Amino acid sequence: MDEELKKKFDNLLKLQEVEIETASVQARLAGFPRLLTDLDARLKASEGAVTLASGRLSEIQQTYRVQEADAKVIQTRIVKSEEKLRAVKTNKEYQSSLKEIDDLKRSLSAVEDRMIAHLDEMDQVAASVATKEDEVKLLSREIEEEKEQIRQSALSAQEQLDRLNDERAQIIAVVEPDLLKVYETVKQNSGGVAIAVVKNAVCLGCHVNLPPQMFHDLLHFDTLLVCPHCERLIYPATE
Repeated sequence: MDEELKKKFDNLLKLQEVEIETASVQARLAGFPRLLTDLDARLKASEGAVTLASGRLSEIQQTYRVQEADAKVIQTRIVKSEEKLRAVKTNKEYQSSLKEIDDLKRSLSAVEDRMIAHLDEMDQVAASVATKEDEVKLLSREIEEEKEQIRQSALSAQEQLDRLNDERAQIIAVVEPDLLKVYETVKQNSGGVAIAVVKNAVCLGCHVNLPPQMFHDLLHFDTLLVCPHCERLIYPATE
């Protein structure tokens, strides 16, 4: 085995490992804004539930106020009808006034029944609003804690990325330009991974067996070889 070539190739392997790790960290960093957006959406949905419940409560309260006004109008009409009853002079007028008063009292009773039903509904919806508001407060605290954890993770990932970029620069500084150019070309043509390890004559990049003579030459490792199937640079497994 050509020790000088092995040393050069080891640097390329380190470069590939750093670049793969860098891509992983970059993917994590790219995902953090989405995590924050999802948390905001959760809180907004919870706040929306409060808004809907509060809106329903306002509707019921408005309806109740209208019914309360209707009840007062009917009560006033009943009082006037009862005053009118005391002044009637004929039996026909008397019966007519009694019927009018009975009709008004039935109308008042129906309105009051609806008012009672709306009072019960108001209590239920008001309790629901209070519960949902408590849930929003709790969720808001939880989300803020999660956001802080995400921000800390993002800072840590950025620090890791900076270290990896420095390490990559150090490796590139000791790799021969021609070899680096080969590496970059193969990486671009093979979807981002330029080097594949070969173990037991199988390329672990494409999982296809190498021709026997090529595998034999690879074990001597005195020249750069490329997998005939995936076209990656190949390297014999050390274990």
